[in-house]
Amino acid sequence: MTKKIKVGDRVYYEAPRIADRKKGSKPEFTVVELYDGGRMAKVQHDKGYIFTGYIVDRMTKYEGVA
Repeated sequence: MTKKIKVGDRVYYEAPRIADRKKGSKPEFTVVELYDGGRMAKVQHDKGYIFTGYIVDRMTKYEGVA
């Protein structure tokens, strides 16, 4: 079972286009805000950019050691 995504979690994001998916990618995003009943998220990239409209179902929580 997948763990529930919360604000502050480091996540992997599965891109909708196969060409955009990276093999062995590291978690680059941190969830900043959840909205639309927890189905959509605002995420912050490691470089500081904030993106909206990310689908929570496509996210996988990072379980590694920080």
